Amino acid sequence: CVVALRCPTAFPPNGCGLNDYFERIAPQGTQLEVLIYSRWATSFSGNQVQFWDGSYHNVPVPLGTYYYSIKATLPPYRPTIVTGNVTVVK
Repeated sequence: CVVALRCPTAFPPNGCGLNDYFERIAPQGTQLEVLIYSRWATSFSGNQVQFWDGSYHNVPVPLGTYYYSIKATLPPYRPTIVTGNVTVVK
């Protein structure tokens, strides 16, 4: 089974208007529960459906690699978990 959920591997949250967010691409009707962690297991994001802007409490996070776990329910009700990492770059 191929999971129809795509996530970027890096993004520059610099406000230039191009790739400013860690944004998940999923089929319409997909339900997402997203957690993003630092390498020290600090949770930076919880249950954001659309995107992560590279901040924690409205303060930009340091450049580096962050890890995500996404619980997705893809149509027609296929539960799956996707994990990976994303790098915040300049």
